[in-house]
Amino acid sequence: MKRAIMRLFCLAAFAVFLTSAVCCAVNLCATWANCAACSIAPSTGGQLALLDALYPEIEWTAYGQDDASLPVANDALPARSAQIQALCFFGDPGRIAPFPLVSGRLPRQGESGACALDVNTAWALFRTTDATGNRVRVDGNSLLVAGVLDVERPLLMVSAAQDAGFDRLAAGSREELAVLAAALGEEMDPFEFSGLEISRAALLLCIFPVIFRVASALGALRRRGGWRREAANLLLGALLAGAVLAILWCVPVRLLPTRWSDLSFYAELLDSFRARDLRLPDARDLLLQSGLARVGVLSLLACAAFWIERKCLQCEKPF
Repeated sequence: MKRAIMRLFCLAAFAVFLTSAVCCAVNLCATWANCAACSIAPSTGGQLALLDALYPEIEWTAYGQDDASLPVANDALPARSAQIQALCFFGDPGRIAPFPLVSGRLPRQGESGACALDVNTAWALFRTTDATGNRVRVDGNSLLVAGVLDVERPLLMVSAAQDAGFDRLAAGSREELAVLAAALGEEMDPFEFSGLEISRAALLLCIFPVIFRVASALGALRRRGGWRREAANLLLGALLAGAVLAILWCVPVRLLPTRWSDLSFYAELLDSFRARDLRLPDARDLLLQSGLARVGVLSLLACAAFWIERKCLQCEKPF
């Protein structure tokens, strides 16, 4: 009786963790599917105006994030202060910050007197997460809080003029970014994953617990011998082929060589990976990574629940 209860508990834990992982992955897909970014050289207003003139049909957003922290204070109560990182943008802010809004809205392009704060900074300055309509003072300037973002790192979003300096460019797809990068004379980072590519990786992580469970069931069927053994072998081969195809579907084509024996391809890829260490990740990168990490942890917990059911409880066949 005790073993049956523990087995049922492990099965319930497996179902809960796997369902949570799938929900997180689907939410990641819905939020980030149309987001992409690439590294560009610090741009000037003339370069951005050139992109507008050459490719008016491509919608893009230029942005830059200062790595140094800035002091921000409650304009009415200066004693309440915090440290933030400023993210300046030109274009549609929703393309670079599809973060959930706790209250209010994102500042609009050209709205220089408005900003958006992260939820922790809003609480530290105003003791509320609904800080819309309050004012903060940053670097001697008074800004109206237009909205509060549900993001875990200190962040201040403000609109900047087109002639300001930016070091990142975001567009709707990687293909559009390739066109813009070519116009600027820049090369795209092969390890700059778009939201769609990271969403695919999240969905792939959700598949592994299911693969382990199905493979275990087929292994138990295979041990019975006879025609069941032959059928299990065929199904295991199909399962392995499906897993390989899923991995190839997830890995971007640019990271795969045309010939697996092309050693120079791997050397160039390694050099690109080392070079990207010079660029610090911004809030958008970290949010993508944290979403992927959340899906990975939940999928790992689902695999752990299945392992406990199979190994620790010595179950003879899948439940």
